[in-house]
Amino acid sequence: MTSDPNLSRRGLSRRVDRLENDTESIYELITEVRSTQGEHTRRFEGMQKTLATLTTTQDEHTRRFEGMQKTLATLTTTQGEHTRRFEGMQKTLATLTTTQDEHTRRLDQVENSLTKVNATLDQHTRRLDQVENSLTKVNATLDQHTRRLDQVENSLTKVNATLDQHTRRFDRIESTLNEVVRRLPEPS
Repeated sequence: MTSDPNLSRRGLSRRVDRLENDTESIYELITEVRSTQGEHTRRFEGMQKTLATLTTTQDEHTRRFEGMQKTLATLTTTQGEHTRRFEGMQKTLATLTTTQDEHTRRLDQVENSLTKVNATLDQHTRRLDQVENSLTKVNATLDQHTRRLDQVENSLTKVNATLDQHTRRFDRIESTLNEVVRRLPEPS
């Protein structure tokens, strides 16, 4: 080592300048990390809004399913009414003991009623076909939602990987900072 005080001051001054440059670089890295973290926060908030929209859509589907269940209950009630009407007709036919004209008149009434019942059953068949088509469309929509949720889950997995990567970078930066602090000369 030289004993020239100017050389050691210059060397110390250069070392201090390097440390100041290193400190500025570290602060720049921290600023960049904060900016990236802010962007990630905004993206997470966007995903939360998307998930809320999906929840609302799912609730709407539930309400629609409940409406279909009520429609099916109404159809069941109508079918029960038809069954009661048929039973009434059977009782009427069993009690016929009058003349052939009376039998003919009553059979005409039954025939007319059966025609109406068949028309109603045809209507029920058409309506059930419509309900079945609607349920098929709902299933297709649910399949789409499942695919979209899978995409969101994949995106979240990628975000987690990026956050893990950032954590490792922060650990390296912290380690470097600790080393820089350890190497700083002790204050006199």
